[in-house]
Amino acid sequence: MDDAVTLPIKSLAKTPVKTIELNDLILCADTGKQYRYIGKGLLKSFDVWPLIKQKQGRDAAAIAVQQEQMMQDAQAKAEDKARHNDLLKVEMTNRDRRLVTTRPEKDKKSSPNPKAARAQKPAKPEKPKTKAELEAERKKAKQDAQDCARSAEIKAATDALVARLGYDKSGYLGKPDAEDEEVQR
Repeated sequence: MDDAVTLPIKSLAKTPVKTIELNDLILCADTGKQYRYIGKGLLKSFDVWPLIKQKQGRDAAAIAVQQEQMMQDAQAKAEDKARHNDLLKVEMTNRDRRLVTTRPEKDKKSSPNPKAARAQKPAKPEKPKTKAELEAERKKAKQDAQDCARSAEIKAATDALVARLGYDKSGYLGKPDAEDEEVQR
């Protein structure tokens, strides 16, 4: 019984064996190196680092291109937004100018200088207005004309009242009180 040897069970387990073909790559688990089978039981050391570095270089170049594209897209968006804001400011300024320089229709007809009347014309809008917008503008113009006529009536009535009553010495509306007469309350 001296010839008996005790072995662990793990060593008795079968390990799978794969047949190696010509030019197969084999990875050494201990060192991390790769080998290529060149036939007749010979393995040739295969250096992987140049290939890995090439792949890393290609990946880095692709990432750099993507980052550059993203930067250009961001710049383009920022420029578009700035251009849009500038156009809005110009449009608002033009609208404000049109509102300030626009006069009622009767003033334009009585303008002695036709060139001045042409210069005061508002610029044509870039997009056609809807029926609701046109109706609102007509109502506003009509209301403005009515307000102007009403203020002219009020001014004429005030002028007539002042002409009839006059002002007293202290600047109040009405005839001055006579010194001899008693003021009735």
